[in-house]
Amino acid sequence: MVNSRITSDNSIRILQLTAEEVCSYLRNLNAHKETGLDGLSYKILKMSTYLIAPSLTKNFNKGLSSGMFPTKWKTSKIIPIYKSGAKCDVNNYRPIVILCAVSKVLERHVHNHLYQFLVSYNLLHHAKSGFRRYHSCETALCKLVDMWTSNMESGLINGAVFINLRKAFDMVDTYSLLRKLAVYRCDDLTLTWFKSYLQERDQCVHFKGTFPSKKSSLYGVPQGSILKPLLFIMFINDLPLYVNSNTDMYADDSTIHTSARTVGELNNKLTEDMTNVQAWCTNNNMVINDGKTKAMIITTSQRAATLNSNLRV
Repeated sequence: MVNSRITSDNSIRILQLTAEEVCSYLRNLNAHKETGLDGLSYKILKMSTYLIAPSLTKNFNKGLSSGMFPTKWKTSKIIPIYKSGAKCDVNNYRPIVILCAVSKVLERHVHNHLYQFLVSYNLLHHAKSGFRRYHSCETALCKLVDMWTSNMESGLINGAVFINLRKAFDMVDTYSLLRKLAVYRCDDLTLTWFKSYLQERDQCVHFKGTFPSKKSSLYGVPQGSILKPLLFIMFINDLPLYVNSNTDMYADDSTIHTSARTVGELNNKLTEDMTNVQAWCTNNNMVINDGKTKAMIITTSQRAATLNSNLRV
């Protein structure tokens, strides 16, 4: 897909920043965000935009030209937020990840260049709705409803499998992601920068005013980062290529759907697709969340029913 859309002399190279761009990124920071481990508040950064922009520009460009992301910006502060249940169970807390404010400026610049390249060459699969401009849950649902309605008007039965990947953002294998970034034509220097950005990251929990020792984060796209959503959709972008049926994706949720004259035919089609999806998961170190994955049929009476048990989900 990529080779057919990009000529051999084109590649992704993150351009150097100008002081004007840095000023723009600083002015657009959310002043109410929580302060990271660097202690620099978003409010102070915005207030001192024109004073610090020249120095930040120089440092940002030095990192981009050397393919290095500052080590001190790779440690995240995690604030556990209690959800429900027993307070002594860590599974009952939602982790809120706080990154250094200055790193968000550089991330925004890299995100803009990377996203523009992908859009310019139409490299993002049309099935992907999440984290894309002019795409949303509404556009994904409208597409599904229109297709299913058209099939039912033709006397067909719709079948769908709703797939959820378990802790998908946290389980992204960085080596696999880097290989995929190379497929999307990131040049050597840009790949070196992304390797520095993704690997050797640490995290520490801020709880009751204390910071326990840091723990290494070996997998996943950086939570709380600007680049996280874009890197994830690039990682999962090739999933539809494994499936013969229609695919629609939003974040870590995917819908595999098709139509047929009989339920038995639907079973055969979707079972084959699920076998292929499992193969993709195995190749990419992902796991299907069985508890949140459902198979349904939608009939001409617009009622949903569970597919036969021989459909493996």
